[in-house]
Amino acid sequence: MLLPWGADSTASPPTVVGDLRNARYDTIESMSDFKPRPGTFQPYMEAANRERPVSPLTLLEILARQTQQSLPLFELQTKSGMEPSRYSEALKSLRNAGYIEFVGEGFEGVIRLTPSGAQVVQLAQPA
Repeated sequence: MLLPWGADSTASPPTVVGDLRNARYDTIESMSDFKPRPGTFQPYMEAANRERPVSPLTLLEILARQTQQSLPLFELQTKSGMEPSRYSEALKSLRNAGYIEFVGEGFEGVIRLTPSGAQVVQLAQPA
């Protein structure tokens, strides 16, 4: 039986860090040589994009995709995936900038994209 350190089953494994330099598994190839297997890169990028931080602009983009350009307060938060405190701060900054407006009372209210908010979404899209 061949063991990782190149010895047979009667030999003892390396015990000193210096011995590891002679081990055959310590060669590391540079990342420039790394090539993903076909079909593995797209799922990786999709996962990375899901994990990227959500910005206030993302809220505007979500609203712009709706037919009425509005959503109930909690539905927008669910679609964005933002944490409550970050979501609250994002709404405050967008409202203060005039990009969204609140329609209705309290938690039953709806958040609507304003014309200037729709313009921001158009300007933010890649050409």
